[in-house]
Amino acid sequence: MYGLTDAGRAKLVERERRLLENPDPDTSLFVAALSFVGCLPPAQAAAALQTRRDTLTARCTEAEDALVETAGTVPRFLLVETEYELARLGSERDWVGALVEDLTSGRLDWPADITQLVAVAPPIGDDRVVRDTEGPPTQ
Repeated sequence: MYGLTDAGRAKLVERERRLLENPDPDTSLFVAALSFVGCLPPAQAAAALQTRRDTLTARCTEAEDALVETAGTVPRFLLVETEYELARLGSERDWVGALVEDLTSGRLDWPADITQLVAVAPPIGDDRVVRDTEGPPTQ
């Protein structure tokens, strides 16, 4: 039987924390981190996400400052990508902030032991899980 070693668990927790903390234009990394967020205790997840929110806030400020500095001197069509980036960053910042709030307030359910989730998931090969070639498994 295979199992997660203490060293492996520590590496998983460290990688998960870094992925949650550091915004990246490749959002697939953040989506992957969110799928494993339960590997961290709620306080660590909230702290990592708060770090991400703070970084996003700083990046929004930088983009806003750049737009203010160039207003009237650079044609707007040359700045639309900065406007888009500001909107994208602001939206992610707000969503992450709401998630942190849900985590710290207890509104987001969080199992004390992540292995509890195994009990509610159907086993692989379970007849109740129907494979659909056009989409994800359905029950």
